[in-house]
Amino acid sequence: MNVIEKAPDCCNNAGAQVELNFEKIFSTNPDSVKPLKKVFSKGGFDFEQIARVDLWAVYRKRDPQWPKDSWSFEVIKIHVRPFEVTYNRQYQPREVYPRSEDWGERAFTYQTEKEALERLQRETMEPSMLAK
Repeated sequence: MNVIEKAPDCCNNAGAQVELNFEKIFSTNPDSVKPLKKVFSKGGFDFEQIARVDLWAVYRKRDPQWPKDSWSFEVIKIHVRPFEVTYNRQYQPREVYPRSEDWGERAFTYQTEKEALERLQRETMEPSMLAK
């Protein structure tokens, strides 16, 4: 069901008419969340997902100008953004990479794949297993 509504005053597009697809907005189907890409480029870097457990992932990061065997590794907790309407555009629920402000809390950089995978393991272990 699609409905045309005026965006509330609190939105970036206050007063604009926006067509809303309520089946997509209120879907409880986890498949309706657009997953974070496994391979992408951003900010002059190439990223490739090498491991994932639930919402935690390890990405290999490389500047194309670095030597071929030079990588850093980012361990991230993926954030799921809800349905949003911004500037008259609908954004479906989607996974996103952490913001710069998240580093040190839900995102970490390592120089070796081994260190990154160890951090992933620590972050995804059940709390009861950590005491052992």
